[in-house]
Amino acid sequence: MRILSIFTPLLLLSSNAFGFQSGNYPQLAIAPYQNSSIASSNNVISSAIESGETISLNYDSSFKSYLKTLFSYKNYGSYMSGKLSNESVSIALQQLVGEFACAQYRFRHRMPEANECNGIVADDENIEKMPLVDGQFKDMPLEVNVDNEVARVGYRFVLKTDSEYPLESALGSVHELGTFFGGHFNSRQLQLRVVVYSYKLDEALFRQNEPIYESGSSIFVILPTASEIYNQDSELLARDFVIKSAKILLN
Repeated sequence: MRILSIFTPLLLLSSNAFGFQSGNYPQLAIAPYQNSSIASSNNVISSAIESGETISLNYDSSFKSYLKTLFSYKNYGSYMSGKLSNESVSIALQQLVGEFACAQYRFRHRMPEANECNGIVADDENIEKMPLVDGQFKDMPLEVNVDNEVARVGYRFVLKTDSEYPLESALGSVHELGTFFGGHFNSRQLQLRVVVYSYKLDEALFRQNEPIYESGSSIFVILPTASEIYNQDSELLARDFVIKSAKILLN
């Protein structure tokens, strides 16, 4: 298995960020859904949150079972579903969640922008902006690419930009949860929608151009609150804390 890259291009300040000056993300609970909102309508997202059924990001028996749903026979076929269901998914997902956590920590502590966790700082005066609202992840996605050479498949894990899926929408990449029935989560906890695209590798281990399933598959991940991330003692400790605490919604 090889981890290919994390894309973190540097971008200029966008005026669209002014609606988020408080440092809070839009609430998922009040995101529009049909003629109502997510929390007050019948849909798979609210049902999953209200039931509180989750699994960790660890590659264990529960995660392996979840992969059969993520890469369903209907969308991927039985053969590719089996090929795609391997530990690379857990590794890449943990890396993406960790990079988001590091960016959050840098933003909350007004640290310089970096290309990855404890990564290269190009300009000490360029402070990390609110992830997916402004700065380096405003117009280009935060993504992780991993290839599994044994299974001959590759993955692209993406937090989509606001221009592709507005954060105010239910399919935006990051929200605060807001208030749902069930009481399983803090209303201030963060929620990520991660889109996974998968690819076949040819004999030279290069990816075929088109993903196996064009639309990709979505993973909904519940994280700690922004305050809890802020309260960690370092960027790397924040990353480890978030990865350990993160839960995948079973929807």
